[in-house]
Amino acid sequence: MFDCAGSRGAVHERTAGGGNVKDLAARFAEVEKRVRALAADNGHLRERVRKLEEELGRASEGAREAETLRARKEQVRDRLKRLLRVLEAMETREKEKEKDLQGSDLTL
Repeated sequence: MFDCAGSRGAVHERTAGGGNVKDLAARFAEVEKRVRALAADNGHLRERVRKLEEELGRASEGAREAETLRARKEQVRDRLKRLLRVLEAMETREKEKEKDLQGSDLTL
């Protein structure tokens, strides 16, 4: 704990000659300088974080758009496959009709 005599001695030591007060002022100035530098760095880092968050937002938007395009591409591919099957079926029917017509022409 505190010793009253020791406390008074420390106060006397600080004020005697002003050496410790100057030292304390110099340390305080250094700490103040470091705090200002850290505050400036913090400001720069906050700005960097803001820019990165914006970039992430754009990338996320791009990813959503890419997924939408992929889904649309898949839909178009499915439609084309169905259309191709229908066209192939129609072609097969046409060929069968031609064969039937040729066969009926031969029997006449």
